[in-house]
Amino acid sequence: MVLVRRGRLAVAALCLAILIIVAAAPAGAQTPWEQPDQSVGASSVGIAVIDNQVLSQVFTAGRTAELGRVDLPLERNTGSLIVQIRTTTGGVPDGELTATPEQVLTSATVSVDRDGIDTVRFSQPITVVEGTQYAIVLIAGPADWWWWKASDIEYAGGLGRSCTLDACWRVSSGHSGYSFTTYLREPDTVQPTGTLSINAGDTYTNTTGVTLNLTCQDALSGCHQVQFSTEGPDEAQTATPVPYAESIPLTLPSGDGPKTVYLRFIDLAGNTSSIVSDTIELDTTPPETDILTSPPTYFNQNTAVFTFESNEADSTFVCHVQPGGPLPCQEQAQIDELVDGTYTFSVVATDPAGNTDPTPATWTWTVDTVRPTVSVNQAITQPDPTNATSVTFEVKFSEPVTGFDSTDLVITHGPNLSAPTISITPSGGPASDYTVTLSNLIGDGDISASVIENAAQDAAGNSSVGSTSIDNTVTIDQTPPETMFSGGPPAITNATSATFVLPNDDNAYTCTLDSGTPTACTESYSVTGLAEGAHTVTIIATDPAGNIDPTPATHSWTIDVTNPTIQPIQNVTIDPEEPGGAIVFFPVVVSDNLTPLGSLVTACDDGGGNLVFSGQLAPIGTTVVTCTVTDQAGNQSSTSFTITVRSVGSLWADLGVALVELGLPTSTERTLMTQMAVAQALANAGQPGMACQQLNVLDMSVKSQESKRRIDRRDAAAIYAQTQQLRNVIGCGGARG
Repeated sequence: MVLVRRGRLAVAALCLAILIIVAAAPAGAQTPWEQPDQSVGASSVGIAVIDNQVLSQVFTAGRTAELGRVDLPLERNTGSLIVQIRTTTGGVPDGELTATPEQVLTSATVSVDRDGIDTVRFSQPITVVEGTQYAIVLIAGPADWWWWKASDIEYAGGLGRSCTLDACWRVSSGHSGYSFTTYLREPDTVQPTGTLSINAGDTYTNTTGVTLNLTCQDALSGCHQVQFSTEGPDEAQTATPVPYAESIPLTLPSGDGPKTVYLRFIDLAGNTSSIVSDTIELDTTPPETDILTSPPTYFNQNTAVFTFESNEADSTFVCHVQPGGPLPCQEQAQIDELVDGTYTFSVVATDPAGNTDPTPATWTWTVDTVRPTVSVNQAITQPDPTNATSVTFEVKFSEPVTGFDSTDLVITHGPNLSAPTISITPSGGPASDYTVTLSNLIGDGDISASVIENAAQDAAGNSSVGSTSIDNTVTIDQTPPETMFSGGPPAITNATSATFVLPNDDNAYTCTLDSGTPTACTESYSVTGLAEGAHTVTIIATDPAGNIDPTPATHSWTIDVTNPTIQPIQNVTIDPEEPGGAIVFFPVVVSDNLTPLGSLVTACDDGGGNLVFSGQLAPIGTTVVTCTVTDQAGNQSSTSFTITVRSVGSLWADLGVALVELGLPTSTERTLMTQMAVAQALANAGQPGMACQQLNVLDMSVKSQESKRRIDRRDAAAIYAQTQQLRNVIGCGGARG
């Protein structure tokens, strides 16, 4: 069991002349240099040290050697304990706090904060002589109490009572009490040896904080301390010692470059080793990563290979591709089975010191395995048809390309059209668009353009396919049209409006009246409300190609709304000259302000639909004749008159009067009148031949009277004329007999 404190004890001051604390090795550690002295054995009783009391134990040295360590099995509460080695001649009285200086060979102050074996090391080991008695004296400090640890020691005294050791403690039945061990050592004059490595032998470090990794060998006393410096071996020998450990942290001087640490070992006997050293390269500068080879920015392959380097040898690399992920790489990386798209490759170098490039090298490229397509069509502003000597086409690739020139074009045109001059220019819009101009075109016909296969290459090196088109043909028409129209008024008209009919074709027409403003006209052109006088309509055809008829079609006419003039015609009365009537002559006098006289049309009719002409046989009786004059404009004027052809009876009566007026004797007159009456009767009886014979008889009778100078020649001629007129009327024909 473990003894426990049962009460508080008096406090008193304790003063010691010299107290030395020495770093202790782990309890129980043994080396060939330090071995336990078996002369100190177990005590038969538990021993307590209470409040400035002295507890001593006498031992006899088992051999002659240095004593530098005592292991005490202690339990404590708080405070400190002085442990002394004294000379003795028979023991140290209990409770003795003081001693003469020559009695105290060495001492140590120990603070124990745990139960178990506590090792006390003396800074000044002493030499004990075999067979000589020495005392181990324990002196408790104020307000402290200590005790030896023994198995199953029972507390025998009362709480807070003063007692002797034998009276206060006793040993439980079956136990042998307590024990402690003294350690003796041989004199040590051998240098320790050891090794030094920085960061376990690393060649580089990227931080000034490193670890010194140590190994130390010492045959006797053991490795105790080390001295080291980064300035040089001399500085290491004067450096402040620190406890030996297998790993010691160290901050290197700043600044990149090689750093050397110089170190020596010190054993417990104070022996020092030779200087050992190790060098490590301090490198806090990140490396630079450079990509040496890579696919082009646009690439038509599904595999990409990258090579790269660092400006620091023995660097390692980490590669990534996005989209994707990490890639295995060391100076080269290969990416397979890439689909079309844009990728970014990055590689970052880490140098042997562990510095990583904060700015990885990157390369972005696009995988494009699709061939460009191309279309050829008329330019948006290209008229079709056209009369121009040049035409334009738009060539549009599906993406920017290179290598496209005039040799990649196929130009097709008709036989009546000259071969063009070809020019290609960027469209000014997307980089994939071009404008193709075909110039110096002469003639008529269709012309078309297309692009051959493999004409151009995209950025990835894919060759284009052949062109497709919606409308890649333009019609060239440089021949002016002929202007045609129908309708229109005659040269002279009395109409104050006019209509012109235009052809139903693709031409555009402009129409102009006189010197007016041209207006567009389609299908027909009408003008109204025209003034009297001359007018001209000019019609010009423009074909779909823009050709304009250089010889416009014109139509000139005159509007005449003034009626012509016709002079009144006197009525005509005339004797019949033929069986049906008489030839009648009548003058028709006309005039017009515009129509020439020869162009005036005059017509006379009898009101019954029968035309009447001057010098025409007028029937016996009275005929009302209307004469109308019409000018070229269709204006008319009319006048009417009568033609009277007397009857045949009137002619017979006139002949009878003429015979009477001859003044012939009655008998002669009676003969002549009888002859006339017989002729008239025969004519009326429808016997014109016999009537004419009888008139011949009458003429002969008149001739006879003329020969006899009974009738004047002029009068006789008048009679002859009348009988001839009657012959004509009754249809005898011929002259008088």
